Amino acid sequence: MVYVSTRIKRSAAAAYEPEEIETDEFSVTKPEGFLHPLNNDNGLPFEAYTKEFGEDEARKVRHAWAALEVHENNSPDGIIEGIKRSAGKVLNEETIREGDRKVYLLETERLENGVPVTTLYKITADGSRVYEMRISVLDEQKDAYLRKIEEMRDSFRLK
Repeated sequence: MVYVSTRIKRSAAAAYEPEEIETDEFSVTKPEGFLHPLNNDNGLPFEAYTKEFGEDEARKVRHAWAALEVHENNSPDGIIEGIKRSAGKVLNEETIREGDRKVYLLETERLENGVPVTTLYKITADGSRVYEMRISVLDEQKDAYLRKIEEMRDSFRLK
């Protein structure tokens, strides 16, 4: 019985280790402390989140979470305009190149369920598909997670 319990604990702990996620379309590095559920049914090609939740009014919100959404027949400009409309404040916006692709990076602040949240976005297109990687963190946890979420955002690449 102890052996089974130990194996379960080790497997659960391993789920929060850093991991390279690779598909036919993209790759991304999930940092330590995040869980990537394997059999999700939400239609997202990638998601990850922390085990820990906030405190007080943020007790139902995880410390940090990430999602990749694919938009068909849209443009990066259309996605970015929607983000700006929904954001309380745009902290940073820049355009870079990764190979022959134009990549848009945004950082925003907003209230989510009444709780202050910072979100990093990485948006790029492949043909008629626009990929929107967004990674959010509770403002109260930003210092603890900023390096990890920047690494996850920066590691996201289309193939």
